[in-house]
Amino acid sequence: MPESQGSVPELFFLKYKGVLSPWEIILQAKRLGFKCKKYANWSEVHATSDSKQILKTVGDSLIDSEEFDIAYYPELSQIWEKVQRWAKDKDGFSLEPDLLPEYEKLARMADVGSKTPNVVDLMIDEFGFSCDSIEIDDRWVVFLSICIHNFFHSKKRYEYALNLVPGVVINKDQPEVFVESVGNFLTTLYLTAGFDTSSFSSKEVIPYFISELGLASEPVTVKREAEKKVTSLPKVWVERYEGTQLELVKFEYSNGDIFVRVNKANRVFSQGSELGLLLSSDAYWTLVGKAIETNISQIDEIQDFYNTFARHLRSTT
Repeated sequence: MPESQGSVPELFFLKYKGVLSPWEIILQAKRLGFKCKKYANWSEVHATSDSKQILKTVGDSLIDSEEFDIAYYPELSQIWEKVQRWAKDKDGFSLEPDLLPEYEKLARMADVGSKTPNVVDLMIDEFGFSCDSIEIDDRWVVFLSICIHNFFHSKKRYEYALNLVPGVVINKDQPEVFVESVGNFLTTLYLTAGFDTSSFSSKEVIPYFISELGLASEPVTVKREAEKKVTSLPKVWVERYEGTQLELVKFEYSNGDIFVRVNKANRVFSQGSELGLLLSSDAYWTLVGKAIETNISQIDEIQDFYNTFARHLRSTT
């Protein structure tokens, strides 16, 4: 997964585990209200100088009337994000909270699609549209619309939001209607978080939403390579995460995919050494992932090898 450019607070609930959506706050009003009152006295997790009073106000409102002023939502999201950081690093709050699996998948698809237009075409065709009938300049927003649709249909958690608007229209002969439906859904979703994006057209709000999640909202290239037609999605995914300095890499196998998660906080990456440059290369880790793919029964042994490698690495850096 590419390194995020940073998400806006009102969308943290779509990125991080443990950050609640606006509707989840109401559903858990009294429990969240008491937590707000507790966190009001916990200055380490405050986002701004106003956090203490906001937490008291929100807490009282949730406990007394089960009501929530959506204007406070971005501040509350930042506070809950810091609480998740505390759970991972109680001293420095330096480690990013755990990412939601559906966010990770969306990030992967946006990244690979932005760099590999043939993947964009594959996704469009597999979804039921015909990319040959869609202008090249329009394919990216159709691709993003498909990714967003798949994201919100991946978990029951998002049923509340999906029920706020009529069902997304999927007609294989009308991709533009599908794009408009997804755009209308996002406009409604933003309203639940207290933001009005109705000034954007459907085609505009879709990449805007992706960019606010900190993901690739524009293609790096749109040039198709006829001789390299893609027939399947990648099986090896190289991602970055923030771990302790003792960690280097984690390998995971899931549903036929190999995930190579490289710890960007390892100090080898900040020293500019030849070894650091090699280990920061996606090409290197992709090769490792492909080797694991053909030796999947030995993934635990390969993980043990790189854990030992990381220990030796610490003694040389």
